[in-house]
Amino acid sequence: MHEPAHILIVDDDPGIRRMFQVLLTDTGYRVSVASSGEEALAYLDLVTPDLILMDLLLPGISGQEVMEKVKGDERKPFIPIILITARGDKEAKVMALDAGADDFLVKPVDFTELLARVRAMLRLQRSQRSLRAEQRKTELLLHLTRELGTTLDLDQLLTQFLDRLADAVGAIRASIILVTSENARLFSSTSYRTSMPLEDILRHGIAGWVLRERRPAIIDETRTDTRWVAVTTLQRAVRSVASVPIIREDRALGAITLVHHTPGYFTEEHLELLNSVAAQCAIALENAELFRLTQRQKDLLERRAEELARINQMSRHLAELMSPDQLVRLVAHLIHHTFGYQRVALLLREPEGLVVRAVAGWADHELLAGTSGAAGTRIPGGGGATVPF
Repeated sequence: MHEPAHILIVDDDPGIRRMFQVLLTDTGYRVSVASSGEEALAYLDLVTPDLILMDLLLPGISGQEVMEKVKGDERKPFIPIILITARGDKEAKVMALDAGADDFLVKPVDFTELLARVRAMLRLQRSQRSLRAEQRKTELLLHLTRELGTTLDLDQLLTQFLDRLADAVGAIRASIILVTSENARLFSSTSYRTSMPLEDILRHGIAGWVLRERRPAIIDETRTDTRWVAVTTLQRAVRSVASVPIIREDRALGAITLVHHTPGYFTEEHLELLNSVAAQCAIALENAELFRLTQRQKDLLERRAEELARINQMSRHLAELMSPDQLVRLVAHLIHHTFGYQRVALLLREPEGLVVRAVAGWADHELLAGTSGAAGTRIPGGGGATVPF
């Protein structure tokens, strides 16, 4: 059940304030009052009413100045203003309307006419806010589509998107639980971090319910619905919830959840928006997962290439070590150190005769000087000789 429209009465005459307050309250509206322009602006900094009923002539800041400030504040949604004044001349009406008034009443006010004007302005307010809401929803979907083409960083994409989603629908928080990996992950539009394990939320909470049922849900009053699990103070302050599953080709990827402090805040229109958002998110999540898989394969290929390069490098070193010259030098040093010979030389038979190929324990120039007269034990096969001196 939606709350009644909220009307702010601004008038410096306590009798008139009281008269309008009683009339509108008895009609079913929620009413607040302010006695000056300064008080009205201070109140409007904290609260956004559905309609302002204001006297044009106020002490201090005039009704016209208040109206100009309200209409010039782009942060505020559309608030219709009905000006009430004792001046009924054409000039006063033109001045009021030019300043931004949406309607104009002259004192003494006829109560029947006042209530009719209030109803008309509230219809205008609902229409204007609905149009603005649709515009913001469209901007949200366009922004999401644009973001999908510019980034595949899932953390950055979801964090920024959830901020815009919460702002577009007026939710106090928007969150996504993803179940695309082994461990569930939570993303939120605020720094909120649940103290409850995500497994418990998926088992008992509304996000898990919409994933299992594969359909959206609205909780109008969390205090009478067991699907909202409240453990912390922030969770207990939540009064209404809207949640939809993210599904791609019959595969559940996660759930989007919006929360608000007002009971019955979310409507079927919110679910329509969330369903559109969930469809876009499913595409984003699939693309991001493909990107992660491609990145992992690329990293794996790069590691394999590095390993292959190292293997090739080692193979080249081994090939160098196993060349004939390296091999005979290695053998000469092994014989020298293993058997304790003072000097060892390896000679290979070539067409021109025995040629020293390696030496250990003796200077090369000294060995080369006596090569022609070298003698020793011949290796079977005549391929060379090991010569101890």
